Amino acid sequence: MQEAGMFAGRPTISVARMFFTRVGVAGWGELSLAEQCAQPHKNRRVIGWLMVTGRLAATAEYLVAARLNVGDMASRHHEGFFSRFCDVAAELGFAPKAVQLQWSTLVKIAVMHQVNPDQITSAQLGAGRQALIEASLRHARGEAQRAAAVVTKDVFGIEATLFHLGITDDPPTKSGHDKAAERSVQWAGVAPQLAGTLLGYLDQVAVSLRPSTVVGIEAVLREFTCFLSRQVPEVTSVADIRRAHIEAYKRHLSNRMTVGSSRHGGKLSKVSIAGHVSALRTCFERLGEWGGDDVPASMLVFSGDSPILDQPLPRFLDDAAAAKLLVAARADPDPFVRLAVELLARTGMRKGELIDLAVDAVVQIGSSYWLHVPVGKLHNDRYIPLHPQLKELLDDWIARRPTALRSKFLFFERGRRITASRVDHAVAKVAAAAGLEG
Repeated sequence: MQEAGMFAGRPTISVARMFFTRVGVAGWGELSLAEQCAQPHKNRRVIGWLMVTGRLAATAEYLVAARLNVGDMASRHHEGFFSRFCDVAAELGFAPKAVQLQWSTLVKIAVMHQVNPDQITSAQLGAGRQALIEASLRHARGEAQRAAAVVTKDVFGIEATLFHLGITDDPPTKSGHDKAAERSVQWAGVAPQLAGTLLGYLDQVAVSLRPSTVVGIEAVLREFTCFLSRQVPEVTSVADIRRAHIEAYKRHLSNRMTVGSSRHGGKLSKVSIAGHVSALRTCFERLGEWGGDDVPASMLVFSGDSPILDQPLPRFLDDAAAAKLLVAARADPDPFVRLAVELLARTGMRKGELIDLAVDAVVQIGSSYWLHVPVGKLHNDRYIPLHPQLKELLDDWIARRPTALRSKFLFFERGRRITASRVDHAVAKVAAAAGLEG
């Protein structure tokens, strides 16, 4: 107990002896949650120490209901790892308070699995996150939703910190938790033959298409099959699908609300609907061409099924507007906003190419500096001459880049890769500041 920074004189030992005599490790698990929470305050330090040292199993229910501060105890018991954790989290850009909250949540999840914080796995982290959220929704006093949101935010940061510490090997996702299990559950609810045919199709197209393209196709096919399972459960194979089912799905898409904010009144845009229809048409056409045991009985999707898309001319900036945009970018306090807008304006690269730039993208050829743009949607890589001012911005960004990052990619924030939506927000912010909205 002294190793954990706790007083271990006679009074404390007496409390510990009394706890072991009256309750004990075996008896703890037999107590109800109410009885566990009703333990005398003097016992809480002993209970916390037993949990931190892996001698007593903790439940999410108890940790939330009792509000036991195991993080403070663990910071002394695991002093070396606590110091490393805080250093890396701070270097990634997390504020001191956020780092302490991350540590507290990490310790709670560790004691739930009876492992040290530096032994936690991605699977345990995900399971612990879910258990703490469910417990918070049941037991948090008057602030259940907020408590659950705090857990999600903490684990979002923990994932990044542990990855760059080298504790876990799964790169942190932009959503903060892996949705593979959620997708698996949805596919499991689809008729086996229908699911098998379409998952086999996905395996085939994955050989020739880019991973991001396959992700989009999978989402469309999954939504379509889930729709069929709800509306027409008698459809159990691709061969059972009829034209009427496609027409019903089109009506569903035209009325479906988007996830998150939308510029189209909360409904799917024409572009999104066209993407769904196109993915289905290509899928059914290829299945018919390939042959097999489960193919469409007839032509299901036609070119006229896709909504007619508007094709406005690209909006070009004249010299005056471009100058205003760059002036606004250089005045922005966010270093990424300044760099992203300058890069896009001076190189003409796509935003997907920008976020895929590597740390060593700047190369010197002769006396000049060039930017190496990796293979992307255009299926080629190329070198772009660097303007001196842009070279300075890149040098500054690289100098600020945390040394703890375990990645070849250039653009990171708080341990996670910067996404295309972050680039969109940067451009929109600068355009608004320059008076170029609309």
